Amino acid sequence: MNEHLATFVGYLTDKEKSKSTIESYTRYVKKFLKYVDGNEITKELVIQYRELLEREGSAYSTINLILISINCYFFDIRI
Repeated sequence: MNEHLATFVGYLTDKEKSKSTIESYTRYVKKFLKYVDGNEITKELVIQYRELLEREGSAYSTINLILISINCYFFDIRI
């Protein structure tokens, strides 16, 4: 696990998130980072990712959780 993901897990643990929430958020962020593949992260890129998830048939509730995870990773802990 890279340093930022370890920080993220620590942040979620400090916020007393459940083990399953931590695992889900981490999994969603890892998938997003794989999708980004080192490119600059922009609002447009996040929108494209959301559209991809919709095309793949992900439920809207799942997409919302994924976006919450991404926001938490990049904004709550200031990565």
